[in-house]
Amino acid sequence: GVHFILAHILHLYLLQILRESCDVGSKVCTGTLKESCDKGFQKTLEEEKMQPDLVLNLSKVERCEMHISTYLAEEIPAGFPAFVAQGDNVSRWKLGADRPSKFGWIANEEPRYWKKRRKSEHWPELSQYGRYAQLLPGEIVFLIQLREGVVFVDYLSSYSNIGTATCQLEDMEQKPLGPEVKIDALWSQKMSITTRVTLEAERVPDHRKLGRGFNAAVRCKEDGQKFKLISIS
Repeated sequence: GVHFILAHILHLYLLQILRESCDVGSKVCTGTLKESCDKGFQKTLEEEKMQPDLVLNLSKVERCEMHISTYLAEEIPAGFPAFVAQGDNVSRWKLGADRPSKFGWIANEEPRYWKKRRKSEHWPELSQYGRYAQLLPGEIVFLIQLREGVVFVDYLSSYSNIGTATCQLEDMEQKPLGPEVKIDALWSQKMSITTRVTLEAERVPDHRKLGRGFNAAVRCKEDGQKFKLISIS
């Protein structure tokens, strides 16, 4: 996966350092040291030849992890923009933190810590996307851009006081791009950590073949219990 790729790149970098070191000291490289240098050079050449095949053999999910086109989270300058229910349909989702500096969109629990919404051009307005003006109290929608048709949803997993949510990819006409995915955040391990689930589109627009991304949305619905979304990418 992506960790193997990062380790592979680091390995190539270290071999390159070996090559440069041996070049500098080539006049004094003799015996075992010279043999190590020569082997290092040969190994570097072999690894470099592997690079194209390595990239071609990546799965769709691995390619997306290397080339993320959208990242929504509270810790970045653009913030964590989303559409939630308005007016009489009081939203069950609130942007805040349940622990110091642990911000996200939290359903069915009042955040202990609040952060004032930042004015940003990255925050979409209902005036531009009126189709999301009638969301139900338990719904939340994130606008994203896709290339490969894969989205990663990071959420809080915990051993108590946590429920489920259902998320789905949809196009800008609110038509499903893939199946609904039910996310169960409750587990038996005595710790609370960030967990990731993948949403994958079963159909994508034809213009993706031209190398451009396309606009889409992630719609999530809570089940009446606490649920926390940490990032969308």
